[in-house]
Amino acid sequence: MDQGATLAGVTVGLSRGSKLALIVCGSIFGGLGVLAALLVHTPEAIWLGPAVGIPLFAVGIICFLARRATVTLFSDRIVSRSLLQLRSVRLVDIGGWRISTRQQFVLFALGGKQRLLTLSLDFAKNDDVSQWAKSLPNLMERDYANTIERIAGDAHLGATREERLANHARLGKLVRVLLLLSVPVVIIWIGLFPKPYALALWTAAVFPLIPLMLLHRFRSSLTFDDQRDGRHSVGSALLAASFALALRAVATSSPVNHVHVLVVTVLSLGVAAIMVKAAFPEFPRGEILSVAAAVAIYLGSGAMLINQSLDTKPSCQWQAPIVEKCPSRKKDGSPVYNLTLTPVGPNGGS
Repeated sequence: MDQGATLAGVTVGLSRGSKLALIVCGSIFGGLGVLAALLVHTPEAIWLGPAVGIPLFAVGIICFLARRATVTLFSDRIVSRSLLQLRSVRLVDIGGWRISTRQQFVLFALGGKQRLLTLSLDFAKNDDVSQWAKSLPNLMERDYANTIERIAGDAHLGATREERLANHARLGKLVRVLLLLSVPVVIIWIGLFPKPYALALWTAAVFPLIPLMLLHRFRSSLTFDDQRDGRHSVGSALLAASFALALRAVATSSPVNHVHVLVVTVLSLGVAAIMVKAAFPEFPRGEILSVAAAVAIYLGSGAMLINQSLDTKPSCQWQAPIVEKCPSRKKDGSPVYNLTLTPVGPNGGS
């Protein structure tokens, strides 16, 4: 770590690996921003390049400046200096710390609910910061103990304490199986190579319901976000299934009216938020929004696929003059023609 002793404390910077990662990210985003500003444009929308490039370039600048973040440790307080923040927190006001679901080191006020300071996990791995925080309560250990007590008292998991804890462990194995199936079976098979097609679509429709039903039935033992409190997270399995369904919907759809797609997406998110709030009233707002977003993707993608399967309108044909023809050949020698056509479709190709 980059450290330098000050007159009143110890200043700790990001590790060399984190700084290097920020420099690489800054270079990539900055370069993409410059390329987009220079190359992305159309005669009808000259503003498109700067509109895309300037935000990307700004992200690159932020990455370069973020590597200068530091934390200064005093015997009675901690001071954080970053691009957008200069924050000082007294030791007597801190009730404990947690590692958040976003891999951040968070200091909480007395009572363990209000956040006082959020730092990169890179700082928490520093020896000086670890030693300074050693006297503070580890709120994750308290959360874990409270979770185990809730599980041990949940009648849905069994008749005795031992049976409930054993079933909690079995649920963990089931969740791991769902996670293992998420990538090879759900995303690759359903999203990319759906054959046989009907079976793939039925699997895509049913699979997201499994983690949702488990989450609703065993809410004391399961969670959507990884809260690091002893509960098992089904969020990745639900997101993977919804993502696979979205891949299939996008790959097989070419919407004529994008406003309809936007309306379906917004309605799906609203319906999903209401459903999740009604089914899980005890969930915090952030977790409700996370589950609602996954359910909205599932509902919106399902609506697009259902619309395809129920579409019985006769196909339409349009004539389009060929502007340019580029002949070529496959490896077996058969001819291939790459054609450039005039705008075609019900909206004139727009």
